[in-house]
Amino acid sequence: MSDLETALSRLEQAFSALDGAVEEAARRRGDVGRLLEEMETLRGEREELAAEVARLRDARSVADEVDARLEAAIGQVEGILALDRAGG
Repeated sequence: MSDLETALSRLEQAFSALDGAVEEAARRRGDVGRLLEEMETLRGEREELAAEVARLRDARSVADEVDARLEAAIGQVEGILALDRAGG
């Protein structure tokens, strides 16, 4: 094989390797793009879940207040019943 043929063979190998690298880069870029899209989707879901947690905390706060009022009302009724029994 002549020096020219050897050089051409090496050049073809280099271009083949370059093509492979370009294909790999394109594949990775596609992977990165998909990962970025997935990350945005997950970020949106996280924000929705955070809003839902806030709503549940608010509901829990209201429930706790209602529970405290019911306990107070029950205590008052029990006190009235105790007075009624004692006087009655």
